[in-house]
Amino acid sequence: ASKKIQMNTPKVLTTGLVEADGNITDNKPEGGSSMAAMRQVHNDHDHGGVLRGGANTNKPNQEM
Repeated sequence: ASKKIQMNTPKVLTTGLVEADGNITDNKPEGGSSMAAMRQVHNDHDHGGVLRGGANTNKPNQEM
């Protein structure tokens, strides 16, 4: 296809790799977020309640 392919199906299954030259965006109600943006939030996230030892931290301060 020279421009795009549209698939109206409840599920897509592939046995191979999926690669993209552009952004992959999820279907968030607020308009979507690219995987690159989600990766940036993950890489920069921090937690409150950090203690020494085996204690658990609070949930991350940033949302995806």
